[in-house]
Amino acid sequence: MSDDNKNTKDEEIKERIRDEDFKALCKQRESLDKARIQMSNVFDKYLLTFSTGGLFLSVSFTNTIIGNEINQKNLLSIGWIFLIVSIISVLFSFNFSEYAHERHIQIVDALIKTKRKKNSEEGVNIIVNMENCWKKPLFIFRWLAIFAFISGIIILSRFYFLNIK
Repeated sequence: MSDDNKNTKDEEIKERIRDEDFKALCKQRESLDKARIQMSNVFDKYLLTFSTGGLFLSVSFTNTIIGNEINQKNLLSIGWIFLIVSIISVLFSFNFSEYAHERHIQIVDALIKTKRKKNSEEGVNIIVNMENCWKKPLFIFRWLAIFAFISGIIILSRFYFLNIK
């Protein structure tokens, strides 16, 4: 066996190993992405459930336990507003999440198209616009929902502490 044949065979083996490693990494990345999406969806659902449940319980609790003698009504109002903002933010988050997923699909489709047309100008133009513009509003509304929920719970807790005798 000549050195050229041995080098070629070694390179083929190395290339096959790189391809297998790449495929394994892609599979692992895909499973991690699926897990992230599931956790994100569950988190949004729980936050929506807690916010609506907190609002419902605070309205019921205020009417039945506290009655007509309410101190610091502004705390109650602000707490309810924060919970409502949290609910609305989660709903916007759901909406922007759908847009972000749709944009991500477009990006992956463009990458596939680019792989097929490696040297074409169309392939180069596709790569230029690969940003997912929906990630930022999604991020903002998720954090707004979390902040509003925590703030609403803290303010309502303070209100009930001042009003329960």
